[in-house]
Amino acid sequence: MNTIIKNAALLKQIVFIDLSYNKLGIAGTEIICQYMAEYNCGLEHINLEGNNLGNNNAKKIIVAIYENLDSKIRYLNLGQNMLNDDISAELTILIQKSEYLTVVILYQNQFRNQGAGLMMSEIKKH
Repeated sequence: MNTIIKNAALLKQIVFIDLSYNKLGIAGTEIICQYMAEYNCGLEHINLEGNNLGNNNAKKIIVAIYENLDSKIRYLNLGQNMLNDDISAELTILIQKSEYLTVVILYQNQFRNQGAGLMMSEIKKH
């Protein structure tokens, strides 16, 4: 991943990234967030399925998305990442701020009625 970061011109052209099933962990999360913040990236489609990110790592990525890609992001897959209601507020903010976001995949996580309800009420407004 560090080799890719060095090619800033190339990074600005990437609109689709699939890092599914890579066990990104803390180091991978930090690199992804750095990329979104520092390289004026144009990501529209992000697939992070199956990385077991947990709430803390996913929260960092979600915040980086709505701070840097809110006018670009269209598709986000966070399925199978051990997420639960504790991250619902951040996902709700992402939905509010991301005008073009049309697909959010969250299957096989541990959301309950409260967290799912919070997100669904914002999706209905979107």
